Amino acid sequence: SEFWFGRSKEISEAKKALRRYQAGHRGALVITGDRISGKSFFANYIASEALKGHTVYKISPPGAGSCNPEPFRKAMEEALDRSGSIDEMLDSLPDNTVLIIDDMELWWEKAPSGSMLLARLFEMVEKHCEKILFILVSNKRAFRIMNQIMPFDDFALLTVELPPFSSRELQEIILFRHKTSGFNLS
Repeated sequence: SEFWFGRSKEISEAKKALRRYQAGHRGALVITGDRISGKSFFANYIASEALKGHTVYKISPPGAGSCNPEPFRKAMEEALDRSGSIDEMLDSLPDNTVLIIDDMELWWEKAPSGSMLLARLFEMVEKHCEKILFILVSNKRAFRIMNQIMPFDDFALLTVELPPFSSRELQEIILFRHKTSGFNLS
C-alpha cells in the first residue's frame, strides 16, 4: 500500500530519489531511524516495490557485529553467491543491481581500529555507485557519528529518517506480518 503504516511521505521521498537514480544520478539511498522504526522493512519494501525488476541483495552483519573486513567479505560471498575480493564480487554484478547494507552500525565500532571497515564501505560505495544502487540502513545516532568519520552524505541521493512507530502502528505491523505467514490468529 502507498500508505504503508503511516510512511507515505517517506515512501514518496524515496521514490523521487530512485527516479533521480534511474535518470542517471548516482549515489546511495540512506535509511535511518531509531530502534523499531521499520528501517529494514522499509528498505526491503522500497527495493521490492519501487525497484521491480532489479536484482536485490541484502548484506546482514553477524549478530554481534564486526568491524573487520573479512567477515564483511564473507557475508557478501554468502549473499551474492560469489567469491573473490569485495571489488571482484561487485564488478561481477549486473548494472542496476541493488545492494542493501543492513544494520550498517554493526559493521563499525567506536574505537581506534573500529573505522577500518567503515572506510572500506565508503570506498566501496564511492567506487561502485555508477552501476550499483546502495541502500544503507542504520540507526540514526550511529549514522550521525559514522557520517562525521566518513562523509556518506556526500554521495547520498537522499537520507530518509524514519520516525518511531506508535503502539497502534506496531500492532498493525504485527498483524500484517502474521497474516503473511498463512497461520490463523485467535
